[in-house]
Amino acid sequence: MTSHKHLRPLLDLDSFIYGSGFSADGAVVKGFIETIGCDKDKAKELASEEDYLHHALGNLKQAIVTNLEPFNESEALIYLTGHGNYREEVATIAPYKGNRDSSHKPKYYKELRNYATEVWGAQVIDGMEADDAVSMEQWANKDKSTIIVSIDKDLDNTPGWHFRPNRDELYYVTKAEADRNFWMQVATGDATDNIKGLYRIGTKTVWEEWNKHHDLEKFKDWVKRGYEKQYKQEAEYALWENATLVWMLREPWINWDGSNIKEATHGKEESYEEGS
Repeated sequence: MTSHKHLRPLLDLDSFIYGSGFSADGAVVKGFIETIGCDKDKAKELASEEDYLHHALGNLKQAIVTNLEPFNESEALIYLTGHGNYREEVATIAPYKGNRDSSHKPKYYKELRNYATEVWGAQVIDGMEADDAVSMEQWANKDKSTIIVSIDKDLDNTPGWHFRPNRDELYYVTKAEADRNFWMQVATGDATDNIKGLYRIGTKTVWEEWNKHHDLEKFKDWVKRGYEKQYKQEAEYALWENATLVWMLREPWINWDGSNIKEATHGKEESYEEGS
C-alpha cells in the first residue's frame, strides 16, 4: 500500500489481540498434530503446557508495525476495550454479544494486553468500546488528519479516512455515507454482536431500497416502517435500542438522537411510561 505519512493512525487493537493470540495457539496445536501424530484434543492439552509467549507477542508486534508503518506511526493512538459497556445495559431484545463465549480467549490474552499497554502505550477504554474511542477521536479531527485502522465494519458509521487491514483497503467515508451506513445497520442489525435488526433484512435488501431514492430521509422512513410492522407497539423503543447499540459514538456519551446515553432510560417499561 502507498505510504500516507500525513495521516495519524487510530488503531482499535481488540481484534489484533485475539487474532495474534489465536494464531499462535493454532500454530502450536498444528505443530503437535504434525510432529507427533496426535489428535486435536491431545494437541490442545500439550499446547496448554507449552511456553510460546514469544510467538504470540511476535505476532502482535508484527501486526502493529505492519498496520502503522504506512501512516504517521509516531503519532499513533492505540486503544483497547476495558471494563463495562453501556450497550450491555441498553440491550433488552437480545443480550449484547450474547452469542459469543466470553471465556474463549487466547492463551496469552492478558500478556498480549499488558504488552500493548506497556510497550505500545495502548489506552484502555472503560464504559464503552475501543472503537467508540477511535470514532470520537476521528470525529474530533475534522481536518481529515486521522485514519481509523480496524477490521470492524461498524466504524464505517464514522466519517473520515479508513484502512481495513484484512482487505488491505484504504478508503474515505463522507458524513452522508456514514449516516447512510448507520441507518442501513439499524435495519440489518449485526449478527456478530447479536443485534437482531429487522427480520430477513440483509445487505442486499437495504442496498436495493437505498438505490430506489438515494435519499436518507426516505430510507429512514422505510426503516421505521419496517420496525412498526415487526415490533408493533414496541417499535419506537426497538428502533431506539438497536440504533443505540450500533451507533459509534462521535462525541462523548452523545447518542445518535442527540441524547446523553448516561441519562437514557434503560428498559421498555420505563420508556413507555415516560412516553405515555
